Amino acid sequence: MLENKVANLGDVVGQIQVQIGPQLLEVFSEQLYSSPNKAFEELVSNSWDAGANAVYIGFPDDEIAAGDGGKNRTLENAIWVLDDGVSMNDDGLQELWTIAYSHKRKRPWIKQRTPIGKFGVGKLATYLLANSIVYFCKASDGIIRCVEVDYASLIADSPERLTSKQPTSLDVLTLTERQMREILQRYEQGGKILSLITDGVTQPTQEQERQEDEYGGEPLPTPEPSTTWTLVLLTSLKEPGLRLQTRRIRWMLRASLPLSPVMTITMNEEMLLSSKIDEQVDVDWQIGPELELNEVSVSGNREREVETYAVTPGLTPFAHICIEGIEGCTSGRVKLYGDKISGGKSELEGVSHGFFVNILGRVINLNENYFGLKNLSHGVWSRFRATVRADWLDAHLSVDREGLQESPEVRAFRGLLLAFFNKARLEYDESIKAGMPNAGDILTQHFGSLPLRPLRQAVSEGLKSKLGVAPYITIPTGTDLAKLAVDWETAVAAMPSRVVGDVIMEKRGQDAPLVTYSPGDQVVYVNEEHPFSREHATSRELKQLLSYSALADLMMFAFMSDLGIGDANIRQILDYKDGTLRLLAKLRRRGCTACGTAAREQGPREGLGEGIGRGI
Repeated sequence: MLENKVANLGDVVGQIQVQIGPQLLEVFSEQLYSSPNKAFEELVSNSWDAGANAVYIGFPDDEIAAGDGGKNRTLENAIWVLDDGVSMNDDGLQELWTIAYSHKRKRPWIKQRTPIGKFGVGKLATYLLANSIVYFCKASDGIIRCVEVDYASLIADSPERLTSKQPTSLDVLTLTERQMREILQRYEQGGKILSLITDGVTQPTQEQERQEDEYGGEPLPTPEPSTTWTLVLLTSLKEPGLRLQTRRIRWMLRASLPLSPVMTITMNEEMLLSSKIDEQVDVDWQIGPELELNEVSVSGNREREVETYAVTPGLTPFAHICIEGIEGCTSGRVKLYGDKISGGKSELEGVSHGFFVNILGRVINLNENYFGLKNLSHGVWSRFRATVRADWLDAHLSVDREGLQESPEVRAFRGLLLAFFNKARLEYDESIKAGMPNAGDILTQHFGSLPLRPLRQAVSEGLKSKLGVAPYITIPTGTDLAKLAVDWETAVAAMPSRVVGDVIMEKRGQDAPLVTYSPGDQVVYVNEEHPFSREHATSRELKQLLSYSALADLMMFAFMSDLGIGDANIRQILDYKDGTLRLLAKLRRRGCTACGTAAREQGPREGLGEGIGRGI
């Protein structure tokens, strides 16, 4: 904490009054925000609200957080956010610490962008991360002001203060540039902060990639260059502050806050760019007339009640859809990808599929991408992405800005989202039907015309997963999985039909499954020594029939994986079917024996084995 060291360096020019107790801090930090990551995001949201062009963020080195927390270091750890937005003078600092009310939306720069914050409690989220928060502000008058909020002191004297209803006074200090430099040099990244301030807290000079505007809506104007800046310094970090998941925060900022020339975000010297999904897009609709929607339906308040809302699409001033009876419109894009964009590496950071609802430039539901909808088909859901901007929902936000208060308007919006998903589901179902070849194609093109995408997806994900491949895929012990993954991708990318190069009957042991797939040679193996094979594959025609049946089973198992059925459940299904086939083989053996005995003793009659044989 800075404590007396700041007071000894700066001049006290005023005070601000703050009335915060432990219960308030707990409610508006530990209970209000779902994670430390979301608590940190509040600081960046404040930069947006201040009309910032450039935002810089710094975290302690990973080895510090993972080790001793920096206790044995000469310089102190700090988390910091620096921006070039409109800063605060004495009155602004007092407004900042006015709890449960925000003056932001009355400020003149809202014509450029509407502030995200409106409840005035976001800054209290920092209590979850640190024991002290320090604001350094260079306002339009050129004066550098400093205020420290020592949460420990606020709590220590809170019983008497709360009883007397007297606020705590916080000193407002003014600092010279030399004094500012002396303070910041005590911190690990103080030199970097000073360099940015000296350069004017400008946007990075590197060329910015063109950002895809997935959300549409009214274009956001770029604010004028600023000569002001604000630095927020979190010091005396608590355990959650030291354990912040910087990788997750990086994804969260890329996905939830506006990233474009309007406001750049640089985190630990990396300028963040909006997330890109490299998978092929099968269908891409702009929310508007392209979706061909006239009405939407959603479950009402009462059981089995269905509420229907008329919708009107339009193209001016931008592509949008309006819901009857609701002031405001909804824009964005709905995409259906060729392969799954869920799972794998993306889950380590955050999801890419689902609904992403943007209100005033910020996505509100990163941790709940179903948006309250249930029983959505996984096969479609894992390929589905809807980026939706609905600024009119601002009036229905909950206090933590992570969810919405239930209302008829919110239910209508949920019905609109469901209509988007159903549009994608119908398209997906049609593509599945179109991908099923006719019998003539099978005969002329062999296995290359089969709908092989689910199997290809299962193999690709399994070879990259730490959990291993699905139970119907076999890989020899000692195989170099990394090399196999590269060889596999190279082979099937050059010729997708090579996913299944052949179906071969081969002796693989009595206890082995009836059918397995080998990605090493792209072959489906049917176990010739399986009891069911030994009993039924007794001629060339029956062997071919069994091979086709086994191939169909394998494709069904791959489709189960594609639908999101877990490997453990698929293993149970495989074991159950295998056990049933073994039982049927045993019954046939016994039936045929009984049939032969009866034939010798009583002459021809329909025996058990003969009946089972016809059934199979």
